[in-house]
Amino acid sequence: MKSNRRSFLALAGVSALGAANLRTVAAEEIPVSNGDEESLLSFSDPWVWKGISQVEPLVSTVVLESGQATLVVGSFGTPIAIDDWIKLELASHDTDVTKVPEVAGGSSSFLDTDGAESVAERRVHLDVATQRGFLYEVVDQLWQTMLVAPMAEFAATVASVQAAVALDGTPVLADMDGAEIQAALEAGPPKVGGEYIDETGNLHVTWVAGWTVVSQNEAGIELANPEQSVVLAVQVVAFEGRTWEEEAQVTSDWLMDDQGPYGNITTPVVTETGFTFATDGDHGLRLVQGTATENDLDHYILTYAGNMAVKGAEAQPILQQIQADVTINGQAPLQGLDVFINISAT
Repeated sequence: MKSNRRSFLALAGVSALGAANLRTVAAEEIPVSNGDEESLLSFSDPWVWKGISQVEPLVSTVVLESGQATLVVGSFGTPIAIDDWIKLELASHDTDVTKVPEVAGGSSSFLDTDGAESVAERRVHLDVATQRGFLYEVVDQLWQTMLVAPMAEFAATVASVQAAVALDGTPVLADMDGAEIQAALEAGPPKVGGEYIDETGNLHVTWVAGWTVVSQNEAGIELANPEQSVVLAVQVVAFEGRTWEEEAQVTSDWLMDDQGPYGNITTPVVTETGFTFATDGDHGLRLVQGTATENDLDHYILTYAGNMAVKGAEAQPILQQIQADVTINGQAPLQGLDVFINISAT
């Protein structure tokens, strides 16, 4: 795990995937497809195949069980952000995401077998009532893995998955530290040091003790970490008729204006629900993300980290600290931005 953020998820085993669509079949190798690519999931004792689910937006999903643990490996027909996927899972149980805090989360990038860069995003949640942990991983917004296990057995369960389950020959959850995940589950949600809600109700920010408020108004807030090595700005912005692409361009121009003649910027990544990019220059590294509000189509949430005290890989712990200590509408901010940090490496 790349960060040590706190939060949790109430899920009743595999029922969120549609138990009515599952069929029990004994097998040791099962194909998994996302429509364009097919992979082979192999497994051995103590894991048992419990079925296949094809509930939208899932295309092909294999469900395995071992004792009280459930492992789900599958794919989506079209790309979906991990937080959107978790919300769909929660909605299937009529559960409000704000009532299920996350205890850990983060993202990492790696090169796949073809040499292309892939991005893995993870979340760990805790059901306090049942003392079960939930680990989610989504790779390139297409392939997903979910592990549900008792909190007290989570480290051992991760080790069991790594030893007995593989996708195309690569152990599932290969780079996960089960002991670290279990420690995050046992630590539980963090104590909140403060919170902020904007006048529209679109923005709810919380932070742990030690962070300080730099400034705030009816539209947003600026926070500084305890070390004063970063300022995190979060605000509600009106689209004013612009598209996500246009808003990304306006915002990138604005945040590059004062970066000087040797400033640099990444090409904004724009999706149907937001944008991300980074800049570097006279005012150091800036990590920027625009995200959709829950229900208001006329506004979005702009988050950016600035006033960074360091550059390159040294900025990674600062991003992890932000994700560990601050939530925006129940989620960690700036997810996936670690891939942009190298813009300031030299």
